[in-house]
Amino acid sequence: MRRPTLLLAIALASYLITPRGREGLIELLRDASDVAVGMFLRLSSQFGSELTVDGKAEHEMSREQVNRDMRTRRQAKRVP
Repeated sequence: MRRPTLLLAIALASYLITPRGREGLIELLRDASDVAVGMFLRLSSQFGSELTVDGKAEHEMSREQVNRDMRTRRQAKRVP
């Protein structure tokens, strides 16, 4: 039972030793923290309750554009 866990731990450790592995983990943690902060802010604020239907649609389109821009920047950074 412990052997697969040990092998997985060794594989993960050897992957994280490489610079690319560390960068990947850091990017994953940054993305997760960005999502967590965004969700917290959306859930804890009352933003949007005063918007009209058109305002909500415009806000959603703006948010999608920001997300697309962030993905494009991340992909551009990864390509050497």
